[in-house]
Amino acid sequence: MELVVDFVEFADGTRWGDNKGKFAERLDGMRAGGKAAIKKYREILAKDGANGFERAMENSNLIQPEEHSNPGDWADGFNTGVNIVKNRLKAAKTKGEQDEIKRELDKPFDSTEGRQEP
Repeated sequence: MELVVDFVEFADGTRWGDNKGKFAERLDGMRAGGKAAIKKYREILAKDGANGFERAMENSNLIQPEEHSNPGDWADGFNTGVNIVKNRLKAAKTKGEQDEIKRELDKPFDSTEGRQEP
């Protein structure tokens, strides 16, 4: 058995490895997509209320990836991040009403938010 480590991201945000599998690009895209989705759904909920939020959740093309140097891997990650947020919001919606959705939107997308930059 052989174990190969291609990419590692440490808690402080530093990275190590060859990244031949393009995991860093996917991870960066996923974080960007998750944060963009949270921002967009917060804006919609504040402006259009619960009804506007419902319509926005049904629109799969609401949040488009921004231009990026490696659109394939990064864009795939971006779309994954958007879908993670949408699934979290759908689960929150089944638990309660608008307050539960707001609480979910106030949560960070992942554990990197708020960490010190290297």
